[in-house]
Amino acid sequence: MRTFIAIELDDSLAGKVRDMQDKLQSQLDGVRWVAPGSVHLTLKFLGEINEQMIEEVSRQLDAVASDKGAFSLRPKGAGAFPDLRRPRVIILAAGEGSEQVAGLEKDISSRLENIGFPRGRRPFSPHFTLGRIKRWNARLDLAKLLEPFADYVFDPFKVEEFILFRSELRPEGARYTKLARFLFKANLLG
Repeated sequence: MRTFIAIELDDSLAGKVRDMQDKLQSQLDGVRWVAPGSVHLTLKFLGEINEQMIEEVSRQLDAVASDKGAFSLRPKGAGAFPDLRRPRVIILAAGEGSEQVAGLEKDISSRLENIGFPRGRRPFSPHFTLGRIKRWNARLDLAKLLEPFADYVFDPFKVEEFILFRSELRPEGARYTKLARFLFKANLLG
């Protein structure tokens, strides 16, 4: 099964995400938008793994969660990957709390590397994917289109867990199923 590890965007922010997507959608063709309730920040993509690996992966992720405490994340600003001239993905930056997310990703990658999952080749850049560009009109000035959203600030939300997801690719878009949740345990001790 195709799997990845992620932090979900807080449900209370889905309306603001939908508002941002609606405004951008009216100006951008050829983008497959992620449903606001499915927006997430990918910590590590594992790819295809079998059911037996789920148990070992879960054991390693539980060890990471046991050393971590909850933190606050405040998404801010729209952008694109890999850049504004050759965009493939429209994103929402992780904003405040990015350092904690980067530390979490580093710990997850280190643990999973020990059981055969290589580290990513590119530097980790925490973000929430809002849409994937399927067709791009090179005449569009994406920087100008995203400028009104560059300082778009969301309310902070508390990150208390990360999730192992199964991803099923379908013509209408990916469908995500939660396989396991990993609650940060360090914040439960006091």
